[in-house]
Amino acid sequence: MQLSRETIIQRDEMVFKAALDNKIYICMLVGEGYSKDSWKISAESIENIFKKFVPKGIEFPNYD
Repeated sequence: MQLSRETIIQRDEMVFKAALDNKIYICMLVGEGYSKDSWKISAESIENIFKKFVPKGIEFPNYD
């Protein structure tokens, strides 16, 4: 199955929104996929989820 970057991000957002709306706990496991850039798409998806669903004011450590 070929999924675009946008489709993967949209899918993950839909799953998280459904879980939050229904008060269901979620654990996200990230796989590398089959391309050398799969990790970048996973990182972008997680960043999107944090921007849309994590309450403002919560800070996370920066591991740079």
